[in-house]
Amino acid sequence: MILASYCAAGFATAGIHALLVLRDRSNRFHQRAIAIALLVGGSAAVLQAVSGDALARMTARNLPTKLAAMEGDFDTRSGAPLRIGGLPDVHTRQMKYSIEIPDGLSLLAFHSPHATVEGLDKTPRDEWPNVLVVHIAFQIMVGIGTLLICVSLVAAWLAWKHGPLIESPRFLRLLVLCSPLGFVALESGWVVTEVGRQPWIIYHIMRTSDAG
Repeated sequence: MILASYCAAGFATAGIHALLVLRDRSNRFHQRAIAIALLVGGSAAVLQAVSGDALARMTARNLPTKLAAMEGDFDTRSGAPLRIGGLPDVHTRQMKYSIEIPDGLSLLAFHSPHATVEGLDKTPRDEWPNVLVVHIAFQIMVGIGTLLICVSLVAAWLAWKHGPLIESPRFLRLLVLCSPLGFVALESGWVVTEVGRQPWIIYHIMRTSDAG
């Protein structure tokens, strides 16, 4: 959450100053502010990927039902695929319209392409979270995170090859468009966290309905 907050705040700040630079390119304050904000937000975005890898393995070990909902994985299997996009159908217990990377989820969750990943079939139906909501929120979070990492790398490349970023109006406009995305990813992550743990407020100890 700390990294996600720095990422969101950094890109929001960079986007605001990019908009102001587009209106007044002679203002050195906004020029420096973009560089500082991108250094903070971009570094946090890259580090978030490292943190996400550790969190994925923790979730696979301790919260397998949440991971299954995040990936729309209805069946326990070895060599589980990593899914990009798609819509889970809880009635037919199938994932529709997704792009599958063979063995990808097993590799990310257990660092072994042949590891067995527990699916929703191991959990009683009344203990499933809202699979559609969790999966879509997770895809939004990961998609935006990947985009912001790419923008960070492009910014570093432009600064290295072409000097100050204010010399690229197209990139400044891209920063303006990206400015709210960190907060969208942040909120999507909270949806994954809070909806994904349902119906438990304390996993396998107390249900949310019993906590009132």
